Amino acid sequence: MAGQRIKNTKETLQIFLNSLPTNCLFNVVAFSHRHDMLFASAKPYNNESLAQAQLFVENLKASGGTQIYRPLREILTSKPIEGYPRQVFLLTDGEVGDTDRIVRMAGENAVSTRIFSFGIGRGASLPLCKGLARKSRGMFEMIVDSDKITEQVMRIITSALQPPLCNAVVDWGGSVKALHNVENKEKQSKSASFQVPSCPPPIYPGRQFIYATNVRVSNAEGGAAKNAITIASSHNKEEEKLVLDLSGVKPHRGTLLHVLAAKSRIRELEERAPKPLSKQQRDEIRALGLRFNLASSETSFVAVLEKEEDANAGARSETPTDRTEQHVVPVVGGGGGAPMP
Repeated sequence: MAGQRIKNTKETLQIFLNSLPTNCLFNVVAFSHRHDMLFASAKPYNNESLAQAQLFVENLKASGGTQIYRPLREILTSKPIEGYPRQVFLLTDGEVGDTDRIVRMAGENAVSTRIFSFGIGRGASLPLCKGLARKSRGMFEMIVDSDKITEQVMRIITSALQPPLCNAVVDWGGSVKALHNVENKEKQSKSASFQVPSCPPPIYPGRQFIYATNVRVSNAEGGAAKNAITIASSHNKEEEKLVLDLSGVKPHRGTLLHVLAAKSRIRELEERAPKPLSKQQRDEIRALGLRFNLASSETSFVAVLEKEEDANAGARSETPTDRTEQHVVPVVGGGGGAPMP
């Protein structure tokens, strides 16, 4: 960082520090070709820790280099503190050479950590900032106008500091047996159910979420399910419970939710499962991609444009009258794997 960019970075950090809630824990990490932490571990936010952080930020100097992977890995692999959902605000002003690896790591740790990224200046990496936010369910801003720093920072902070519901557990009712460990579903009977995602992430206000399982219709009497779905979670160590009565809900056919659930399951396997993926996991991704026409690490689409052959085509090549017969879009991939219920 240099010149105006380091100035904007310091200004952005100071806005963050002065906007944090009093009941939070925080830390500051500076990175370039190396990284330094203000505290050995996160500390409670108070006047003393705030003054230390402000002095730390004021003494930051541009030293070159944008080595993000190691400090971010150290943060993401550390154990979260119970009762304090972890949020990372990442500021960068440059390009990195390992964007894919960093973004993939963010996705693998999205259950425990959300990342809000800021690109400072016109040289900041948009794929990095956008990818980190998308994979971890956060947000991103690209700061190119110093006059709008406060507005952009406050927009992110307002969203980030809304209290989430954590440790969600879904009880699908008496007639649905949800398997929280979807990796072992092959060992269960074919009539059993499984939940997607297998480990529910924190639920944030204003953010949509999808929990899905398969239901045996034979358990619904008279076309209406007798069950109630219960979602239990915690906020600031206080239990919250939401009960959804399904007594008046009638089953109906459709594929939209099936596709969304399949996409969620594929994302869970590709981004959060330990690497390398097992053959069973790859087969499951392939089977879901083929059944629901989804692009994935195991499936892709090939578009073929077929034209009618005509001996006089050359004479008419300058006129837009060539007729296209059809677009064929087959899905390429192999079979196998567990189908989506």
